Amino acid sequence: MGLSSKKSCVLLTAELRRRVGDRIVPNGKLQSFDPDLLSCAIEATGSIKGAASWLTCLQYGLRNRIPLSVAKNAKGKAAVIQLLGRIDRGVLA
Repeated sequence: MGLSSKKSCVLLTAELRRRVGDRIVPNGKLQSFDPDLLSCAIEATGSIKGAASWLTCLQYGLRNRIPLSVAKNAKGKAAVIQLLGRIDRGVLA
């Protein structure tokens, strides 16, 4: 039985926090991760651990940058989601 999208995002958020630490943003709250981005990463990689690994490692399709760093603004988020969509569909060029 598969996990719901919301449950998968919660588990991936926990895995990402384990990997990158509980980074504090200026307002004093824990860093949050965009649920759309998390869902796309899980779908493209096939697992929560795969998504966490992909989101925290350098990616050639993002000019050797880390997806979580790129996705800090709307334009970067769109680039990461577009790359994940291409990976999911097997369109790498």
